[in-house]
Amino acid sequence: MTALARSGALVSLALLLSGCCSGVTSDPREGGLAGGVCGQATGAYGQRIDDRTALLASLDGSRRALEGDLSGLDAKADALLSALRGERRSLERQRRDLAGLSRDLAAMTAASPRRAALVEEIGALDRQVADALAANAGRERSARALRSGASSAIDAGIVERSIAEAGRRQRERDAEMARIRNALGV
Repeated sequence: MTALARSGALVSLALLLSGCCSGVTSDPREGGLAGGVCGQATGAYGQRIDDRTALLASLDGSRRALEGDLSGLDAKADALLSALRGERRSLERQRRDLAGLSRDLAAMTAASPRRAALVEEIGALDRQVADALAANAGRERSARALRSGASSAIDAGIVERSIAEAGRRQRERDAEMARIRNALGV
């Protein structure tokens, strides 16, 4: 067979195969032999691989971004938990101080109306500290839930505002305790 005849046979075969491609899917799962030949001849297989590779790269980028966000939220939750533990220690110290003041007042024998008012104020402060300890426990549970991923970033803002408010109230209680100590001469 001459080269011209072979070239003609190849061209004829190519035309015949391309004619077979009409109406045949290029999906490798459904096309069979004709689909495979058609997919290779038209470049559909290569395009499908390129599309899948691009999708995989996009999903991988999204995964990395989400992992970065998660790391940031984990760090924020750790910081919130640390702040809450510090607040709890401070509240427990205040409670001990108030208990000491109550003992000091009870030990004093002079029962003046001013001292009775101070005893009542100390009782009110003690109740405020108890309430703050209970609220702190709730914020700590929220921060732990945030740490474990059960809450949203909005919850983190709520916890932060709650911590700031608790700090403000704590400073007010500290000032009130200092005023009572000065009044008692302790």
